[in-house]
Amino acid sequence: VWDFISGYMNRQMTIKAPMAQVQIIVDFHARFSSCRISMGYKVKLDTNGSFPERLQRVLESGVADYVAMDIKNSPAKYARTSGSGNALPLVERSVELLMAGSTPYEFRTTVTGNLHEAEDFAAIGRWIGGAPRYFLQAFLESGEVLANYFQHVPYLDDFNKEKGTHIVSAAAIHVEPMGLYGGKQKSLDALKGGSGFTVGVPNDTTNEARALLLLEANGYLKLKEGAGITATVRDITENPYGLSFTEVEAAQLPRLLQDLDFAIINSNYAIDAGLDPVKESLIIEGAASAYANIIAVKEGNN
Repeated sequence: VWDFISGYMNRQMTIKAPMAQVQIIVDFHARFSSCRISMGYKVKLDTNGSFPERLQRVLESGVADYVAMDIKNSPAKYARTSGSGNALPLVERSVELLMAGSTPYEFRTTVTGNLHEAEDFAAIGRWIGGAPRYFLQAFLESGEVLANYFQHVPYLDDFNKEKGTHIVSAAAIHVEPMGLYGGKQKSLDALKGGSGFTVGVPNDTTNEARALLLLEANGYLKLKEGAGITATVRDITENPYGLSFTEVEAAQLPRLLQDLDFAIINSNYAIDAGLDPVKESLIIEGAASAYANIIAVKEGNN
């Protein structure tokens, strides 16, 4: 078998086993993980989220390099769309597992005109806000869906460039602000008396740049001219407070806050961890942020 597979190096491998047979997936990983890694294979898992306890086993085993999960509709319409009155709490648990874990993932919705309306996407956006990837844009480009609520403009610009689509912002709705929170240090006054404090920042491109831009806007560092929404710590040109940076999966930052001097955290993760963005953040994005959630439409429908 592996002699045959070796002719298809650096391909994605799809395991054709349902989540109901999760032991097959875990056993596959245990027996063949070293071979697939040495041969450059990646394993993607597609799931509808209806078996969260089995999804958890897969995530804990490390078998999946990437997970794609279907979000069939807004919570209010989930039973009707899925055909099961028991589906929603199971899917909600699967969403929680993915958003709190370290395995890269995406959510996606297959859009059907008689099941989805614009307000459903607004509800989905509130539900999975902060997820790094949510896909239904291909349907927007075809014109089948009139509007999608979720993306911010920097993400939309990157998507259009990558996919060659022509999706535009019709309106900015609101900002889910990113804020700086104190861990070992409870006040920014600590910066005045020392240096070398550690700041946790998200390790994905969009949110890391967003965190660094927040620090720059408040005078704590300077970034290379033009770095903008693709900035990383390597683009820092002035660091007057001697800050050091720890790059971490965004969802993990609240859990690690106690071990860091400061951390910059997305509001949805902060709220989930019991933090109050308004009362507890030391600095926070303003309403003019480029990262406001938007209504996105096909060009010409705006």
